[in-house]
Amino acid sequence: MENQLIASFLDLIHHHPFSEITIATITSHADTTRTYFYQFFSSKADIAQAALFNVLEEILANFSKTFKFPANPNPDNTLTAVQFISEHKQEIKMMLSIQNKEIDLQKIFQSKLEAVIKANLALYRGTPSLNVDYFALTFSTSMAATINWLLQDETSITDESASSLINATIFRGLIAVL
Repeated sequence: MENQLIASFLDLIHHHPFSEITIATITSHADTTRTYFYQFFSSKADIAQAALFNVLEEILANFSKTFKFPANPNPDNTLTAVQFISEHKQEIKMMLSIQNKEIDLQKIFQSKLEAVIKANLALYRGTPSLNVDYFALTFSTSMAATINWLLQDETSITDESASSLINATIFRGLIAVL
């Protein structure tokens, strides 16, 4: 049922601004109750965050696979993540645009990406923690900027070219830092 609530929220966000969506609207659309909503989420901002992570989970999974073997990053994982971004462009744009005093999903996404990178790089015991911290912050900032760039309507780069660019610039930096 949690997924049904998220799906209802995502459907509503396609048709209404975040500020106009209420918990009552979400529960009515999902054909459930407010009590049931609060079993999973504490607020509208909480479901928005869950929806973003639901949509972006695959991106994080593929980028994190790249860090399993940083000396030899797998470009296929990057391409899969870029293709996912392309396929879900409008939905991701809507989710990342939700920013108000309650929530800044773009900042939350960048923090989540940074944590995934740190967790994967921590597996390499010879890497100084300062290098891991620096790279995780730099890479997450670069990836957030890259994702925003890929989401622009006027970006006409192919998925393969974008993946190649990411691998050539960002991952080359990874190897140098580690």
